[in-house]
Amino acid sequence: MSAPQATARPRPARWGIRSAGLALALGCAFGLAACAPEPGEEPAPSASATSTPSSPVEETESPEPTPEPTKAPLAAPVTIPACGALITAQQATELGEPRYVELDADTTAQLARVVREGALGPAANAALDAATELRACSWGVPGSDSLTHLFVAVLEPGVQQELRAALDASDFTKGREGEATSYGLSVDSPIQRTTQWYLFAGDVWVAEVGRPEHRFAGAALTALEAANTAAPAGG
Repeated sequence: MSAPQATARPRPARWGIRSAGLALALGCAFGLAACAPEPGEEPAPSASATSTPSSPVEETESPEPTPEPTKAPLAAPVTIPACGALITAQQATELGEPRYVELDADTTAQLARVVREGALGPAANAALDAATELRACSWGVPGSDSLTHLFVAVLEPGVQQELRAALDASDFTKGREGEATSYGLSVDSPIQRTTQWYLFAGDVWVAEVGRPEHRFAGAALTALEAANTAAPAGG
């Protein structure tokens, strides 16, 4: 009788972070509250007052509220702002480190290749290849291994479904960040912890790979929503 076959488990390297190779490669690459009126005496009736008590406060018509901008559902077509608008210089130092700066286009392109080859799995790379809109951005401390790389992509529904199905079957932890669906995975290496953090909102996918973890993706998604907010009609 033949021996029973072992059940295969998903390998973290398939969808997760290939920590050792990636670490070396990255190192080389670079309320409002309503106020109730205070109680007080009723005003004295005027000379023309009758036996019917008058209202202490004359009612006036409330002005029509100013319509607020309509929050876009981030459905394609989506405009992706420039990297400096997704994460401002001030946000980069607040979310990252005091010396964090936006990296130049050549460095960002190099980091994009390193991240795709060393961190992202087949499903994530296939989604990037199929994106209808795509922007790559990176920030870091020059001369150090502290950096954050973002991919901001617009995906067709079928492409996103395939990617999320792969993530659901992986070691990524699924959760929520505001109205977005999140997936996160961190791996420790002898050099430093590397984190992947994905946010999905509407047709948009923001993919962050950072060392150490800084969470730029949420701020970038907020900027993306603001850039695609519709002005109120007749405003």
